[in-house]
Amino acid sequence: MDDELLYTTIVFGTNNVSPCDSKVIKDEIKKEPLENLDLTTSANRSQHPANRTQLLPLIASVFLGLLSLLLLSAIIYLLLHSRGAQSEMVRRVEDLKRERDALNWTLNVITAMEVFQVKEYCPQKVCKPCQKGWVSFGSSCYLFSNEWKSWSESRDYCRQFQAQLVVIQTQEEQKFIANHTVTYNDNRGYWTGGKWQAGNRGTWDDGSEITTTYWVDRSPTRIGCINSLKRTDLLASWRLVSCFENHRFICESPVLMKAF
Repeated sequence: MDDELLYTTIVFGTNNVSPCDSKVIKDEIKKEPLENLDLTTSANRSQHPANRTQLLPLIASVFLGLLSLLLLSAIIYLLLHSRGAQSEMVRRVEDLKRERDALNWTLNVITAMEVFQVKEYCPQKVCKPCQKGWVSFGSSCYLFSNEWKSWSESRDYCRQFQAQLVVIQTQEEQKFIANHTVTYNDNRGYWTGGKWQAGNRGTWDDGSEITTTYWVDRSPTRIGCINSLKRTDLLASWRLVSCFENHRFICESPVLMKAF
């Protein structure tokens, strides 16, 4: 009996816990590693949302930057493409205008003729600016004839070719005429379309007034027709002679085709 009391005293005196308390202690011992693991895990987890929160604005900024760059590139491409297309359209319109003006010029030249010399202008079905044997300069064709005729006969000859005796309107044309004349038969010249009248004034074959002159000497005071000589000074080649004398002559007609 005493031994039983002693055992009981030793057991409960040493542990000083009840069987229920022992279970609680075991449970606490089992929970402690889990609680430590949970604390570590929750600490790690608590850091990830913060990192994500910091990365989101950076990702969004990069994305928006790339999107803006793409949009800017698209806008620049469209602007350049539209300007290029517009420039091409403007150039094409200008080309069409020039083609229209050239066709109108040719049509006006043909309709002004009583008879269009097809064989002279378009040999082998290929049209040229001037008839065979004529020289082009600017918007006109010129025939430097080797025949000798009076001023009136020369004018009539030119009219057979839908042309007139040359009308010199610019200094450049005067130089061209003087450069293409030659000396023949004791310095004879070429009939132009100019006639000098009383009162120190003259008119061209087409009826227009002579405003600029290129006399060898001073302006004449008598009546006559203007003859162009071969001279070193291209701007001083005119001489006034009798309209009944026979000389070579120069015919002029508009070019059939003109570039604009």
